Amino acid sequence: AVFWRRSRLQVAGASKVLGLGSVFVALAQPLILDSKWNLLAVATHLKAGLNQQAEKVRAQQVESLLWQLWEHKNVILLADLNAHCRPWLDDKSEEVRPHAYPLLAAELWSAY
Repeated sequence: AVFWRRSRLQVAGASKVLGLGSVFVALAQPLILDSKWNLLAVATHLKAGLNQQAEKVRAQQVESLLWQLWEHKNVILLADLNAHCRPWLDDKSEEVRPHAYPLLAAELWSAY
């Protein structure tokens, strides 16, 4: 879901569901801030899991999302990435290197 204050943000077009593979989607809502600035608010939830396979799926989801957002200049992404910015150990004590977070961080600024 995407919520906003109607006092400063108005709808600038129909919301759109962006497919990310399988059952995962992102919800994109075009908005106008203070009747001047167009932006796209996007909310998503990437695949959960602490292993390399889950990270591979998240990286594919991020690639799909970025491809679908490339033409939008002003994007705000709100997401439960289920991803890490640093390597971690899975339940077999094997190192899992992050892929999804670095892909996003290369294109979008992160508050994390």
